[in-house]
Amino acid sequence: MTKRIKCLSLAFFLIGFVFLTRSIAQIAQDNDYDRMVQMTGPFGGDVTAMAIDPRSADRIWLGASDGQIFRSTDGGRVWKRIRPGVKAPGSSITVIFLDSEKPGVIYVGMKPLLDLAEEADGGGVFVSEDDGQSWSLLEGMRGRSVRAMSQSAKDPNTLAVAARDGVYYTNDRGKTWKRITPENDPELKGFHSVAIDPRDANVIYVGTHHLPWKTTDAGKTWKRAASKERGMIDDSDIFAINIDQSNPDTVLMSACSGIYRSRDASETWSKLQGIPYTSRRTHVIYQHPTKPNVIFAGTTEGLWISTDGGKPDSWRRMTGPNVVINAIAVHPDRPDRVFLGVDDAGILISVNGAESYEASNAGFINRQVRAVIADKVERGRVYAGVIFDRASGGLFISEDGGGAWRQSINGMGVRDVYSLYQSDSNPATIYAGTNNGLFRSDDRGRNWTQVKKAGAERRSAKTRIAMVNLKDQSSPSPNAAGPAKKPQVKAGVKSRTPSKPAKSERDTLVDLQNQIFAILPFTPNNGEGDSPSTSDRITKSNWMVASTWNGLFVTEDEKKGWRESKLPKAVNRTDGNTAAQIKVNAIVTNPKLPGAIFIGTDEGLFVSRDNGWNFQQIAMPEAARRIRNVVCDPRDPETLYVGTATGFFRSMDGGRSWESRGGGMPQGGNIGAIVVSAANPDELYVSDESRGVLYHSKDRGTNWEKVDISKAPSLKLWSLASDPFDANRIYAGSFSCGVYVMSRKSK
Repeated sequence: MTKRIKCLSLAFFLIGFVFLTRSIAQIAQDNDYDRMVQMTGPFGGDVTAMAIDPRSADRIWLGASDGQIFRSTDGGRVWKRIRPGVKAPGSSITVIFLDSEKPGVIYVGMKPLLDLAEEADGGGVFVSEDDGQSWSLLEGMRGRSVRAMSQSAKDPNTLAVAARDGVYYTNDRGKTWKRITPENDPELKGFHSVAIDPRDANVIYVGTHHLPWKTTDAGKTWKRAASKERGMIDDSDIFAINIDQSNPDTVLMSACSGIYRSRDASETWSKLQGIPYTSRRTHVIYQHPTKPNVIFAGTTEGLWISTDGGKPDSWRRMTGPNVVINAIAVHPDRPDRVFLGVDDAGILISVNGAESYEASNAGFINRQVRAVIADKVERGRVYAGVIFDRASGGLFISEDGGGAWRQSINGMGVRDVYSLYQSDSNPATIYAGTNNGLFRSDDRGRNWTQVKKAGAERRSAKTRIAMVNLKDQSSPSPNAAGPAKKPQVKAGVKSRTPSKPAKSERDTLVDLQNQIFAILPFTPNNGEGDSPSTSDRITKSNWMVASTWNGLFVTEDEKKGWRESKLPKAVNRTDGNTAAQIKVNAIVTNPKLPGAIFIGTDEGLFVSRDNGWNFQQIAMPEAARRIRNVVCDPRDPETLYVGTATGFFRSMDGGRSWESRGGGMPQGGNIGAIVVSAANPDELYVSDESRGVLYHSKDRGTNWEKVDISKAPSLKLWSLASDPFDANRIYAGSFSCGVYVMSRKSK
């Protein structure tokens, strides 16, 4: 039976918005302004962990990326982010549980977001003893990549943690820990799950990437708890373990090969039939707290439920197949209300025993916003591109300056939106660069069509690259105290004279079909390009340039297709040989520089001044080789701002010489985003990911003030956008917290 996933009522949404803006706003200081930073949405995203208070059916806790913790006290209608919470940028919460004996004591386990190798470190276990008001790291678990935790029902002082590198055990609620699995064991490794027998704190089950194991003496000895001969397929990864609290000899385990049950404390196993093979990856096995025969299976293809103890013909799928279930919770006092924590769609709630669900995300935000722009004509209209949220992501629009958001993907379908561009000549036209091609809207984002070639394909010329030899790669150490005298780096001058390719070298024009990381307008040189016969044709053309997964592309007419610019090859720093084509991280154009395209790459800064036919490398300090951002002053095309993995640089002469950073900005830094104020181009904002701060300049980067955003949970900003109607407001697309609205007012 197909189940509906509904939206909450408008009343809940408005309540959530008011609650959110009051609870998440922070005040930051600079020299002349009070500044407010607000998390505004879009609501939703991934729920990575969930727990329900055993003493209150309406108190639910959620975990998300960057250490974010949310709490609801009204049964999930509205969520509030816990502040200051656990400051753990780069970590994801994997488990939350409330102490079974001590009210107000909460444990949280974390792992690194990028937890891809055995040697990966980061994560840990945090505890709050005041109902989430403050948190402390349990030192014995510092740096452990935590996958699961369990508390003994027999002795609540005893906790067990399954971390990537081993199983850890404490009998004093985390004051001291010991590892109870042997190091470098060829079989007992790769831990996913853990559960303590409610009758005996010394009996512990653990799930690994190859079958489960069991100890009956708190880790002194271990035995494999299953095998092919005992009923479990030999290559099973054990994702979850559930011990029946009323009959602990009954144990359920979920594996990549399905769900297994033992009725004799793991001596023998039988596979539960009835769930299709495609749904075999079960993240969660959950037994109803008051109805033991009701078993929930949270899979990568929806929620399955059995009301008859797992019998083959009793399983039903209760959500759509595209719902990934990460957590399930039911309170004994409300047995028909079921909470689901899922990928992409946030929190789903059923009040009729899992028969149907409603999304309930007011106040909960765990979104990656890769692109954000403010409408050039309509005040308060803002567009945000969300990635990695499938049907719950895509393009979102706010009509009140970021206060409330609505999804707008009609005609676009399920896409990740990486870049946005609003036409200068026709502001109703907006382009969205996605993970699957380019889309266009002619009604300000309400409806979308994919940009495709129309008519016969044409040929375009191959690009020749003219590289400039770098003369001076050194960078004197600047004075961090102020803007007295800036170090200068002079550009090299050796280059080949660019030549336009012969028509016989032309390539076929193509459609953009893969990820589009940036899309910008482009003013061509008079007489350059694909046979522009008159300057009038140049003026009327709609040239654009796009940075994609497959390289850099230019078009003079999107209906005719795009020609590829053949970029230089990356140089292997070890042996000096050329490798793959260089990776383009940023592009910038300026209508006052016809024909010019600047690209920032991992190999440095390049420029084409002939519509993308030929590129020259611009000399910069060797340390600034990895370019992440390039921005041009809209009034002065000779003024360039460049953000690199090692700091901020400015050129006032079109890239012939460079100044590093500026007064008030420390040396170094990893510059994630740069924006020039649309209302006052003398103002700049720069985000530094390595320090987790935002810098503000009122004099084109000569002097800087630090804007304190330390209380915001995600300090990694994908993009910055200036409000064209309000010089005191900017928008930021964050790594995990949606859109930040940053506003200020004079003291």
